[in-house]
Amino acid sequence: MWIECRRLPDGGVIMFDISINDKKIEVVRINTISTGHQTESFSVHIPSTQEREGPSCHTIGQRRTRRSLSADELEALVRTVELLGVERGMMRWREVKLQAFSDADHRTFRDLKEKWNTLVHAARIPPLRRRGEPIPQELFDRVLTAHTLG
Repeated sequence: MWIECRRLPDGGVIMFDISINDKKIEVVRINTISTGHQTESFSVHIPSTQEREGPSCHTIGQRRTRRSLSADELEALVRTVELLGVERGMMRWREVKLQAFSDADHRTFRDLKEKWNTLVHAARIPPLRRRGEPIPQELFDRVLTAHTLG
């Protein structure tokens, strides 16, 4: 397989023939077109995540574990949204995070936004058709009130 990597200043093109084998990328052949450069062969070792960062480090490609909001966290979310209000359909989720969840490092402002949207959706579903952990109807009523005021 040929992969074009970069164009040389003199107009030539460097192309690599690459094979991937057991966490190692081997450049089988380097070919240059329209220049007098030499053809070489070498290997590059790509260390595993554990080799790079140790066994306990989280990486970008790793999914984080989702944790359900507790009843207290749900109450805090609804109370904070009621307090801050929804302006023209927009909520300042970073402010919600800072005001009610500043010590919860495992909760992002996006988590809170997604949970709010899920609560609004669930509040519109008839109680008998709702799934998951039971949430008091009074909380759903407050969610719909806060959502429709905005």
